[in-house]
Amino acid sequence: MKKIIDLIKKLLGGGSIAEKAVQLNQLETEVKIEVTEVKEEVKEVVEAIKSKVAKKPAAKKASAKTTAKKK
Repeated sequence: MKKIIDLIKKLLGGGSIAEKAVQLNQLETEVKIEVTEVKEEVKEVVEAIKSKVAKKPAAKKASAKTTAKKK
């Protein structure tokens, strides 16, 4: 993430159009890598949550009690 921030700072700084194009390509590459890593982490967390939920015993449903009102 720090590398992305540094690339953005360079892109916003001075330089020729050719340098900006190179920096923009580097930024795009780094963002794609970061997105891929985050997706993998999210997938692992979701799988961990699903496995924990699957291991829990089914909760007993509370029976609905109705009371008759006296008139």
